Amino acid sequence: MSRFICADAYPIIHRAHGIGLSIAKRLSSRADWTIHIIDINEEGGKEVANDLPRTTFHHANVTNYKRLSTAFQNAFQAQGQLDFIFANAGFFERGSFYSPQPAEGEAVSPPPEPEMITIDLSLKDGALGLMRNIAKPFRADGIRVNAICPGVTRTSLIDDQVLDRFPQIFVELERVSETVVQLVDGGEKGQGMTDAWGTHVPSAKMFGLAVEISDNGNRYFRDQHDFADEGMKTVFGSVDLSGNMENILKDEANSIA
Repeated sequence: MSRFICADAYPIIHRAHGIGLSIAKRLSSRADWTIHIIDINEEGGKEVANDLPRTTFHHANVTNYKRLSTAFQNAFQAQGQLDFIFANAGFFERGSFYSPQPAEGEAVSPPPEPEMITIDLSLKDGALGLMRNIAKPFRADGIRVNAICPGVTRTSLIDDQVLDRFPQIFVELERVSETVVQLVDGGEKGQGMTDAWGTHVPSAKMFGLAVEISDNGNRYFRDQHDFADEGMKTVFGSVDLSGNMENILKDEANSIA
């Protein structure tokens, strides 16, 4: 069966470094994988595609849904299936979201317009929440959704300005790509994964995982926070997509009718 990765690596691959590229390289070494990469930088994307075997480049800005969906559609039509998608983006906040604004007389200036970099950082928590919300219903369709949460990883994003702000504690890029591939494979030799705390997750239950990767190479499964009490658990359980998808679809059908 032909398999491929579609790496949404807009800010990474065009720099010829980074997590997305590292994973693409690792998987391209497997003869049964076909690789599709999506990037905003056409020159860099084509260079990567030329360097890696069985790799196709799709030019698109991932913030443009129409162009992104077209790239996905073209990749799907080329292979007839999608086996693995690695959606990643990495930024460092250059400004300070918390900087107070000076008052001019009695008037207080509004905060400056936030940079997209700052917004991206806040959305990472939302991405983790999204993963946990869709993991169960997607698993019912045979799709496994997981997330990695690496510490500061040494890529081309790490410049002198960043080095001045962070301690010299980095996650090795190889450890990150190794973790991702193990999530794809169902763990080591398909036998599941065990974290540094000794928690073992069998391959059949490897979905909805948030895997934190530390600078020392340790990996930790980060569970969702417990509900405050049984009442809150019942309320949120009543809107759990995994148990109420049928009713939701019926409600939508009735509203259309």
